[in-house]
Amino acid sequence: MERQRPFKQRPQYWKCRLKNGIFIFRLSHDFLGRDIISKKYQVWFIPGNVDDVEIMNSYTSSTIKNVDGLLIEYQGTKLGFAGGGVPTPINARGEISENEFSKKLNKLQQADIICTHAPPYVDELMTDVVTNKIEQGWKSLLDFIKKNHPQFSLFGDVHQPKASTWIVHNTKCINTGYFRATNQYLELSSIERSLSLKSIIFFE
Repeated sequence: MERQRPFKQRPQYWKCRLKNGIFIFRLSHDFLGRDIISKKYQVWFIPGNVDDVEIMNSYTSSTIKNVDGLLIEYQGTKLGFAGGGVPTPINARGEISENEFSKKLNKLQQADIICTHAPPYVDELMTDVVTNKIEQGWKSLLDFIKKNHPQFSLFGDVHQPKASTWIVHNTKCINTGYFRATNQYLELSSIERSLSLKSIIFFE
């Protein structure tokens, strides 16, 4: 199975592959307006650092769900979701405190895959090579990974990361983001068949 596919090829590919598919991503008004996703398939989303949760929730329906703070079992795999942005001096509307974020994580300790907006607090995952600065990361997420050992940590936020993948203990951390620049998405079953996940795509 292919891991990556150009964006312009996605609509036809999705029609063929995702009869009962699930898309997991940070909310995009552009994507929610596309019939191929919002009307035919399940969409799960979590908020990022600049998102307004009230606006996001106005898009929810039987096929579009805000899964922030939830632990969901899908095809035998437990996925945990903790949205929100790391606090900064900008004080963007989607930012939350480290303490609030940590409380979300405490309810997700059984997750095989932990999905967040920002990365764990690892320099290589937080460093943007274009802006040449270290962006935000969650210290509590790094602690969560070291303690609970999920198989994957999936996130976005850092658009041009120094490293797009990193191993923390036995957890593989993957930046699934910036599909607008790379024209790529991540289909998890293509890199880890033991999870038995089918028709599930991650992008940020």
